[in-house]
Amino acid sequence: MKILIIGAGSLGCLFGAKLALNNHDVYAIGSEKIYKKVYEEGLFFQEFNKPAEKLTHIHFFASQNEFLNEKINQSNFDLCIISCKAYSLSQITSQYESLISQFQSVFLLQNGLGNEEILKSKFPNLKIYRIISSMGAMLENYNHIIQTGDGLNFICRISNLTHENNTEGNREEVKISEIIRNFNKAGISIKKAKNSLKKIWEKAIINIVINPLGALLNEKNGNLLNNPYFWKSAEHLIHEILMVMESYQLPFDSFDEIHKKIKIVLEKTKDNSNSMLQDLRRNKPTEIEFLNQKIVDLGKKRKIATPFNKTIVILIKAREFSLKNH
Repeated sequence: MKILIIGAGSLGCLFGAKLALNNHDVYAIGSEKIYKKVYEEGLFFQEFNKPAEKLTHIHFFASQNEFLNEKINQSNFDLCIISCKAYSLSQITSQYESLISQFQSVFLLQNGLGNEEILKSKFPNLKIYRIISSMGAMLENYNHIIQTGDGLNFICRISNLTHENNTEGNREEVKISEIIRNFNKAGISIKKAKNSLKKIWEKAIINIVINPLGALLNEKNGNLLNNPYFWKSAEHLIHEILMVMESYQLPFDSFDEIHKKIKIVLEKTKDNSNSMLQDLRRNKPTEIEFLNQKIVDLGKKRKIATPFNKTIVILIKAREFSLKNH
């Protein structure tokens, strides 16, 4: 496959690395810092504690202009993945409008709720899929991708954060099947979700709990497992989320089932520092607006109080402010 990854950060580079190692032709557009380091030294991939290896089938660019200047044939790309942070999606859709508009479908590799609506507002006829990932990655020194977590990934499609979308034609079904086959062959375990809406919300709940609490506690995922105050905080967050979901008649698991799934994720990614914690350590914005803030906003529309989620948002914002101004 010939693959374009726009907004390639840690997770985008992880997917790109695994596909490149399986001889797929990967073109990634990321930050100037990543591009400069890759240009000077190359891009390296390390799977957990295995030795790092240099990647050869991945081509890195710092901007859309640099990509276009290479005069690459854009008509034969098989797949476009957008893997920027959720808060950058609106900017990306404008910045890369001419490039994205050449695709009939795109795949969002992102955390958060409401992402599809942002892309749909700019490209109303675009088929939008979401890749829900349980994998973890860190990007050290801007050119060293380290896989820190593994798990099953899902391809989902929804209309918005409260409605499913199951309107694929035969041609699209064949394409999705081909992508799934190639991803699995490359070591990215993936399948199509039976219930996309439930799967996206399930992942969002996990992120809403683990990411801000792990970031505020400044702990790797594994260190949260035996912290009773993490679990007490998680309990408050989950109860508020379930009240909001019930008011929108969204499909959801029981409290005990959610608790169990969070524990499994923490165990599988025990060596991973979650993306929000990584953002704070790098003095970058977080995705809190697309996680806990979405629960606050949805609750407000249904007159449901979500004080714990609101407090978490304020604390993360306070941390962002503090780091930015020191």
